[in-house]
Amino acid sequence: MIFGYINVFKGLNVVEVKMGDVTIFRDFEDSECTLGELIFGKLKLKTLELPDRSNATGDWKNASRILPGRYNAFVRTDGKKGWRLELKDVPGRKFIQIHVGGNVKDSKGCILVSKNDIKKLQKEIRGSEVCVVIKDNFIQ
Repeated sequence: MIFGYINVFKGLNVVEVKMGDVTIFRDFEDSECTLGELIFGKLKLKTLELPDRSNATGDWKNASRILPGRYNAFVRTDGKKGWRLELKDVPGRKFIQIHVGGNVKDSKGCILVSKNDIKKLQKEIRGSEVCVVIKDNFIQ
């Protein structure tokens, strides 16, 4: 770690992660889903997303996970979904969130975590804004 940054190597890809970022490493994908790990401080949580369908929108049968990248996010607590993070300025998408879900049918492109894990994340995030880094980490 140098000056608050971590360089994370996996294969030939490098992603620069700042201290305090919520980082999601996607580790597995098939035609039905994408699995990964969300890391924030000492937290390590499992994630579930839709498969890659070229950033398509629609319901869970047609939509895609979002593109990897760095996104600003803010806390939302309104409505019936409870506490969640909503990502800003996602190319071609609106209302992309990290929220509770256990099946890809719970998503239209969002990143899903378990009910227990969202509670853990909520306890660790201080303030109302954070940066989310999403990295494809597939072993070829």
